Amino acid sequence: MIKPNHITLFRLFLIFIAFVSWYLVPPQYYLYIGVLFYIAFLLDAVDGWLARTKDLKTDFGKYFDPIVDYIGFLALYVISIEMGILPIWFVFLALTRDFLATFARQILNLNNIVIEANVIAKLKAVYIGYPLVGLYWYKLYGFSSQWLFIVIGLHILLEGRIFGYSDPLENRWNSIILCFTTIAVITLTTLRPASESLSDLTVLFILITQSLIWVSGIQYLWYAREYIIQSFDSN
Repeated sequence: MIKPNHITLFRLFLIFIAFVSWYLVPPQYYLYIGVLFYIAFLLDAVDGWLARTKDLKTDFGKYFDPIVDYIGFLALYVISIEMGILPIWFVFLALTRDFLATFARQILNLNNIVIEANVIAKLKAVYIGYPLVGLYWYKLYGFSSQWLFIVIGLHILLEGRIFGYSDPLENRWNSIILCFTTIAVITLTTLRPASESLSDLTVLFILITQSLIWVSGIQYLWYAREYIIQSFDSN
């Protein structure tokens, strides 16, 4: 029987293959590297859905799944920096948040409290992974792939409906963010040349993801605040 943790481990394998391939294969194969990353992020929804619907949640999965997410994001961050898509300060801020969130979860774990990713953190993962692959493809193929973001937006919408976000608030926030970004992407890719719209889309991506990144990170720290203070003041 295939379990969620098996899928998560397979995701890690795909991410490793995609990242290493970036440095080994000729440019004509870069498209397929993006496909591997996209599949790895898609399987993140699959393992979560499987864990919820089949009652296969484990403490191991609650920790291992976000770690694999972080590794996947980091791999794509490095590639995006080398391609000139993302500034390096974006990665610094993203990793700082991830370390702080991990610290908060470790403090909670010391007090025998295990928490799952919060609503904003789940949306953060969706709005980093798929759109960043889209920016990667857009950088490679330019204006000819402008509608790719519309397809990605539809996929995000369908993913929420098919795999079912467990929290109504998550569905609501997903719809709001998706509506805003879809309108912005259509406007930018239609009215601006490819080189300029890529810059605009990157700014849009940074604004949305950094907002989700830090709101979710602060939620973790706020939830663990009493235990952090107690640990800080203890001898």
